[in-house]
Amino acid sequence: FYPIPMFELSSPLLGRGGIFHARIRTTEAFMLRAVKYEARLKQYAINKHNRRFRSWAQQRVRQYRLATAVTITTDPGLMDAAYLAAAIQKAASLRKHDVALWRGFTGRLMELIEEIPPEHIGYVLWGYGKALYLPSNAKEVYLALFDRARVLLPQLSSHAIMATLWTMKRVQIQPHKSDLMEFAKHVMERRDSIRPTDFCK
Repeated sequence: FYPIPMFELSSPLLGRGGIFHARIRTTEAFMLRAVKYEARLKQYAINKHNRRFRSWAQQRVRQYRLATAVTITTDPGLMDAAYLAAAIQKAASLRKHDVALWRGFTGRLMELIEEIPPEHIGYVLWGYGKALYLPSNAKEVYLALFDRARVLLPQLSSHAIMATLWTMKRVQIQPHKSDLMEFAKHVMERRDSIRPTDFCK
């Protein structure tokens, strides 16, 4: 029987055993676990604290969804106004940035612009604002959407009104000043029915 030298306790031949590993490595592992646990606690606290400061657009995804079951890859030429609005909203909420997809939506939208009902115009505008799709005729498209919303203004919900204003600000296309004043006047007249959660942050 030969005594094993101390420097061989942590050698590869003897694995991870020995006094060195038992005393030093255990303490190191404990400290690492404590640091990781503290980091998880901090991240949980940060997420919980910031939960109410999520972006306005993200709140729309969580709170407002069209119940229509749609497939966004359906031929836009076969879509009616309601189906198109639901497809646009779904594509935006899923962050689909396929240019060909949005080009097809836009072409069909321009054909059906006068048929979009007041309960769907807000979802269409939100979808375009969220996707930030800017075609070559972006100004024409967004002003046409804004004009349609302005025609339907008395029938628009709080969500649709704020979605309209949020989208125009996001794409940085300025409607005529008198049209914006009309929106502002309408909001002031309906201020008691405008929900605080619909305010654009």
